[in-house]
Amino acid sequence: MKKEQIQSIKSAIDLKSYIESKGISLKKTGKNWFCQCPFHSEKNPSFSISPEKQLFHCFSCGVGGDIFSFVMKFDSIGFKDAFKKLSTQIDG
Repeated sequence: MKKEQIQSIKSAIDLKSYIESKGISLKKTGKNWFCQCPFHSEKNPSFSISPEKQLFHCFSCGVGGDIFSFVMKFDSIGFKDAFKKLSTQIDG
């Protein structure tokens, strides 16, 4: 895995669209999108996605990061497996 490959995946896959594809319903507030955090139980949406920065952050539990961080946490896998999974998304 080279830095260029990692960056090309980050550029090719939109974080907001990927999260929505997991059945998570988002609502736009200002520039960002919000939902209830998929990583802990909560009543109010505190999970924010910045399409501009391609980053997510939960203001309640503190989890955050990029598309790789999301896949690793959501699927309970390591970076190598997240890389493979995301690679297949852009390779067809």
